[in-house]
Amino acid sequence: MGIKDLTEITNRYGGDKDFVLAGGGNTSFKDGEVMFVKPSGTSMADIGPGDFVKMDLPGLKEIMKRQYPEQSAAREAMALEDLMNARVPGESRRPSVETLLHALLPYKYVVHTHPALVNGLTCSVLGSEIAEELFGTEALWVPVVNPGYILARTINDMLEKHRAGGGGDSIIFLQNHGVFIQADTLAAIDAVYDKVVSALTSRLKRFPVRDFTVPSALSEDAVADMVSGDAELKAAGALNADLEAYLQDSESFEPLSLSFTPDHIVYCGFKPLYCEGAEEIADAYREHAATFGAPAKILAVRGAGIFGLGSTARAAELAREVFLDGVKIAVYTESFGGHRFMPRDKIDFIRNWEVEQYRSSVSGG
Repeated sequence: MGIKDLTEITNRYGGDKDFVLAGGGNTSFKDGEVMFVKPSGTSMADIGPGDFVKMDLPGLKEIMKRQYPEQSAAREAMALEDLMNARVPGESRRPSVETLLHALLPYKYVVHTHPALVNGLTCSVLGSEIAEELFGTEALWVPVVNPGYILARTINDMLEKHRAGGGGDSIIFLQNHGVFIQADTLAAIDAVYDKVVSALTSRLKRFPVRDFTVPSALSEDAVADMVSGDAELKAAGALNADLEAYLQDSESFEPLSLSFTPDHIVYCGFKPLYCEGAEEIADAYREHAATFGAPAKILAVRGAGIFGLGSTARAAELAREVFLDGVKIAVYTESFGGHRFMPRDKIDFIRNWEVEQYRSSVSGG
């Protein structure tokens, strides 16, 4: 048990792209008054036993007793400072932004992931109703809320009421975000995840296409040349049957036209650029950057495919990979009442949040 088991389960779920992509997700283990938690932005797939951040558990719980400003930027800055101060002396790494929430959950192990299948539920119109139908009071549904301190505070208050009413707490669904699974053993964690995956799979009308090819109608190099201007830009393309359907016209593309989760904002931008043809790309790319204050990380071209864009090949590939995860989510939402994007105010919070900018820089996005 302990840190060895934490490493094993973190690597296992982190190495499965059905559960986690890029620097997403986090895990923790509580050992007396110390909690080990994944560092911010690091990959769950590659983390080793000595890489987890050691946190003072009583110190973390004291944070919940403090009063912070109502203004979100000031509140989150102060909460982040207190979070950093709750590290065990000598610890220098930056803990996951969701560390405070991990500390409030009463079980030894917590495994938080962002599975496309689960987010097909959490990013859907009927998600909360179907979650209640499938899992009853065993699961807690948390409406969309900004991450960080306010998320921990919200879930803490909701769990108190949920437990008082006889509800369980092993499954916490976060709208437009993912799922927290908690238990005292790895076997129990796996059993709950298996139950969630099985229940959701049983409700699917269709499965997303998992494989893709590199577009042939419009090359990656040609796209990079069209949008690069004076800077060197890389493009990573993708096309499959699902994308062909979504790329028929702007109306068909609507289910992919905005962000589903914070990961999509961080790694592939909050809003992809859709073009009817190659002749539009250069002007549309410049207009998109001027309108939204940042270059597009995803270019979608009718009939040709989608292209992840980035200053490095790694960034472009990450954008493509995470956007394809969004395509899977869009397909899954069809089984749960249709898609529901993050609200625009929540999107704007993520876009401007220092924590997510840090996470993107660490993971190469």
